Amino acid sequence: MELDPTRPPDAHCQRLARRSGSVAIDPAQDAGGALFTTRGDVVMGLPLADTRFDSHVTGTIAETVVTQRFVNDFDAPIEAVYTFPLPHDGAVDRYAFRFAGREVRGVIERRAEAQARYEAAKRAGKTAALLEQERPNVFTQHLANLPPGAEIEVEIHVVQPLAPRSGRYELVLPTVVSPRYLPGQPVGHAGTGVLPDTDRVVDGSRITPPVVPQGLRSCGDLHIAVTFDPGLPIDDLRATTHRVREHRDAAGPVVVLDEDYALLNRDFVLSWRRSAAQPRAMLLTEQRDGEQFFSLTIDPPATVDPDDAPPREIIFVLDASGSMNGEPIARAKATTRQLLLGLRPGDAFQVMRFSDRASGLGADLVPATDDNVAAALTYVDGLEGEGGTNMTDGVEAALGFPHDPERVRFVVFLTDGYIGNEAEVFALLRDRIGDARLFSIGIGASINRYLLDGMARTGRGDVAYLAPDDDWKPVVDRLFAQLDRPALTDLSIDFGRTEVEALAPALLPDLLLDRPVVVFGKLRGPVRDGIVVRGRRGRQHVDVPVVTSAAAIAQQEVSGVSSSWARTRIAELLLEPSYLRHSGPAARRIESQVVALSLRHAVLTEFTAFVAVDHTPHVDGRDTHTTVVQGVDATQGMAEQAVWGHVGHGGVGTLGHGSGSGSGGGGGSGAGYGRGSGAGFGGRGTRVPSIRMAKATVSGSLDTRIIRRIVRAHLAEVRACYNATLVHDPTAAGRVVMSFMIDGDGKVTVAAVRESEIADEALGKCLAAKILRWRFPVSADAGAAMVNYPFVFAVPEPDPADRRRRAGGG
Repeated sequence: MELDPTRPPDAHCQRLARRSGSVAIDPAQDAGGALFTTRGDVVMGLPLADTRFDSHVTGTIAETVVTQRFVNDFDAPIEAVYTFPLPHDGAVDRYAFRFAGREVRGVIERRAEAQARYEAAKRAGKTAALLEQERPNVFTQHLANLPPGAEIEVEIHVVQPLAPRSGRYELVLPTVVSPRYLPGQPVGHAGTGVLPDTDRVVDGSRITPPVVPQGLRSCGDLHIAVTFDPGLPIDDLRATTHRVREHRDAAGPVVVLDEDYALLNRDFVLSWRRSAAQPRAMLLTEQRDGEQFFSLTIDPPATVDPDDAPPREIIFVLDASGSMNGEPIARAKATTRQLLLGLRPGDAFQVMRFSDRASGLGADLVPATDDNVAAALTYVDGLEGEGGTNMTDGVEAALGFPHDPERVRFVVFLTDGYIGNEAEVFALLRDRIGDARLFSIGIGASINRYLLDGMARTGRGDVAYLAPDDDWKPVVDRLFAQLDRPALTDLSIDFGRTEVEALAPALLPDLLLDRPVVVFGKLRGPVRDGIVVRGRRGRQHVDVPVVTSAAAIAQQEVSGVSSSWARTRIAELLLEPSYLRHSGPAARRIESQVVALSLRHAVLTEFTAFVAVDHTPHVDGRDTHTTVVQGVDATQGMAEQAVWGHVGHGGVGTLGHGSGSGSGGGGGSGAGYGRGSGAGFGGRGTRVPSIRMAKATVSGSLDTRIIRRIVRAHLAEVRACYNATLVHDPTAAGRVVMSFMIDGDGKVTVAAVRESEIADEALGKCLAAKILRWRFPVSADAGAAMVNYPFVFAVPEPDPADRRRRAGGG
């Protein structure tokens, strides 16, 4: 949502006067206020007053101080809890808070020990802070014993590596944790999130913060300032996601956010070019505890002519889940269309989609003929966003096609990445990727970059991101350039006379066009000539010398390199197959290594936590205190039903514990913010009507399986027709058979109701109008096909508990 910086936003943000209770708000109503009835002593509120990012860029490292200010508007002490994002590749290495005129610095400890210290301080009435990592890009902040009217400021220091792509550096500062799909069966609710823990995402309740209802916004202001090292030659600064203001002072360029009422609902993305000639390599070093750490960025060499590229097979996989509904799925479809139109005549390809389950245009890869590409375009045009995000099904299906060993296989995923089972996806890719290369295109305003970067790294490919206002053309052009030009595989670096140790990552990725290789390590002496990058291009061995003369290598002493080295090493360990599969002793050994690195370098991980305690008691710890969970803004561009599709008879109700069935929103067979057979945000969920496609009869040359896939792609249109009928007749149910004729060009020329058990004639007319717009592949013999397609519509019976509640008025 674009906001006019000269006036407040339309959405309500009204802090409550001091009160000990909370206000129940139905998100379907236009309502002011800041707190919502929840379960027990936990309420959803808006204690976050503002968030500030102060970033400083030096070479290929960005250091950011994140400052969060919280205010207690209650007339009693509270504990504030906030689930928020940080850069997934950043190292969190310092933590502190300021309260009552004092600064209290945090210390890093094993997670259980830090939690115990925090709880002890809370019981003693001491103000305390606890910072935990749930994912590399999702964190939880707990602030205990905030007295009435008190303010507290928390500071988090993050070090983030920056690597140029297509000649541009990019700084990404995420601001919101978006709704996630959680597969599996509910097993508990240990955290403060709106969804339960499941048997497949055991911490689901810790990564699903409540979303502020429609008509409201979080009250937190956003401030961003980015400065650059005085010696850094910066040119062509761009911020496509936010309005910014640029000026220069004595220290160099300064970029500040130029929006007075910016919502915390999307990533802030700033990119730039270096105005001076790019060195072939950039070396950053840092002395710490008697050791010299380094970061070496090596530009890729020119690759072979595209004519030398081997034949390809490309599998396009679109996320068609509920979280993609609206603007994201439209962007994904438009991008996929351009990718399909860019196929070469000798390519083989397939197009797939996944939500609750995966399906595709066909069972095998097909040659990139004009007719096949046209059929794929029609298939893509019919996709809609609904259901859960069962990405593991998408990965399995995409990698399960028979492979032609004479071709290079590429898999291209287009998704927002809103899932909670990232480790399952990484483990599956490790097991199934084989010789294929996986590329990801992240689409949306707040993308799960941890997932998409991890998929590209595990799949030995690359990743690109499309914000709502970004042009898809450079992304498509860059992807095809990478596919056209073979990568250097089996990469290694021969450091020659330069003595190094503890390289991270130990296993280097492929060297691709426009993607430098960044490696961290420890130096045991000066950098000398003779560094060579070695790899293979097909069966050919290739050596690429790295020029390390003073004129060709940029060397600079900066802080943060050691933290980035530790973070990179930790990320590599956590992608080890034995850890991803939870393989007993091997996984425990990796966990011990991660904890040791975390404690030595003060870098936060999922096994450790920062804790800070003000040892002066400020409240009576024996009193019962309310826990206030910060509500987050809805992600920009995400359709409202993806978040609020689950709100039913109980309005907002409790944090989590909604129920329902079917698909839609971010739901599906698991836990989702939309309608789903798991838990959702919003009291009692609406019971969702079901649509089943029965066995069709086909006369003609078109394959029944292809017809079924295309009909399935249009199922959202069928559902819309049925929903319109239910408005007039909530009990309408039964079998409806639609007959339609497909001509030799794949166009539907006639569509009508053959038989119907539902009296509403408007349903048949609506279905016929939709079917007439569908497009199918051209038949092999240019002949027509006659299809009789049965749909079975049903409304689930309300459960007995519903009847008892309605009968009793509760």
